[in-house]
Amino acid sequence: MDRAKHNQSPQGGTARILVELLEVAITSIVFLKGVYPSGAFERRRYMNLVVHRARHPQLRDYIHTAVRGLLPFIKKCKDAENPRSPNRSTILRRQNTKSATTPN
Repeated sequence: MDRAKHNQSPQGGTARILVELLEVAITSIVFLKGVYPSGAFERRRYMNLVVHRARHPQLRDYIHTAVRGLLPFIKKCKDAENPRSPNRSTILRRQNTKSATTPN
């Protein structure tokens, strides 16, 4: 994959896949709990698994939009976990500075 062309980072790709999995999981929960009649869903394949997808565009878009709204937060968490992230190194430096100046 050409990251320069798509302006994507590996963490961004991971976050997008996680969001897709959440969307599939939430749709599956809605189907299994019987929130809507089973006829409102169709069987599809996702990552070589059979899953249910909402047939109604508004329901599908609602779930998609709600889960997609989590993407910036997931990316932010992934950046905080990344040991090469400038945010994490800044935090670690601050913690080390505080512990070095604190008397025991």
